[in-house]
Amino acid sequence: MNTAYRKPLEGTPYSFFDARAAVDAITPGAYDQLPYTSKVLAENLVRRCDPSALTDSLKQIIDRKRDLDFPWYPARVVCHDILGQTALVDLAGLRDAIAEKGGDPAQVNPVVPTQLVVDHSLAVECGGFDPDAFNKNRAIEDRRNEDRFHFIDWTKKGLSKCRCDSARQWHLASDQPRANVACHSSARWCGLPGYACRHR
Repeated sequence: MNTAYRKPLEGTPYSFFDARAAVDAITPGAYDQLPYTSKVLAENLVRRCDPSALTDSLKQIIDRKRDLDFPWYPARVVCHDILGQTALVDLAGLRDAIAEKGGDPAQVNPVVPTQLVVDHSLAVECGGFDPDAFNKNRAIEDRRNEDRFHFIDWTKKGLSKCRCDSARQWHLASDQPRANVACHSSARWCGLPGYACRHR
């Protein structure tokens, strides 16, 4: 994490990265002209980019060019049900391989906090005329998806940076209540810098 353009957040133990100051130091007034998503990318660069590449990377955003690659370090990754499970299965397989070689499988975790959102609809096998239809349908789903649900439950405990909604949440609710507006890093050498997770 960088220290340039890092400023204290008054009245708190946190600090923030002033993307406006960094962009306007290159081209005065440019920050206000940036599209919203470019401001998010600029903050990411000010926070995490190699200082030697920061000016060129920000210039690329200011000038709306795509000549350079630059690092992207999201505060978290939100994974949809199917593709997210595939990625987590890969991590589980990597853990097994490391354990077989005598390594510590617990060291294998997502690089950034990861949230798996489980989108699961209840299949209807028993009609509404049956007063116990819901319980019967749910029991059928549990039986059909036992391995899947077991794996999702394991990720909650087995991966330290992974958060999963309940595998038995039968309808995907809005993810907004689960979203962090701001995040912080508690690494000793950098204090408590805050940074945006989800902008509004």
